[in-house]
Amino acid sequence: MIDEEVRTIISDAYERTKALLTDRRHELEIVAKELLEKEVLLQDDLERLVGKRPYDTQTSYQAHMAGTDRSETLSERKNEHPIPLSDDLPESNLPGLDYGPDGSNEGRQDTPVGTTL
Repeated sequence: MIDEEVRTIISDAYERTKALLTDRRHELEIVAKELLEKEVLLQDDLERLVGKRPYDTQTSYQAHMAGTDRSETLSERKNEHPIPLSDDLPESNLPGLDYGPDGSNEGRQDTPVGTTL
């Protein structure tokens, strides 16, 4: 049942995309030629080539630059905050490094286990 729904969603998206590219073939060719010349196009380039977007909403980039982007990161949604790191953290034993029997690496080279110098 889910497989059929997914297949329908993908098929519909494919048909809409194909129709859009067919309807806008002239604009597509203009953009493709410019990409061959520049490799990277910015929004200003696209507006110069094919005109402004056909709807009034801001792009996420425009909203970000205007300071109106109110989207949250996953950690913000989960109300997680990064733990501040201090400069006095103890050295940790990294897996795969050869440390002494007491767990220290003082006077030893950081050599992966099983290797010889």
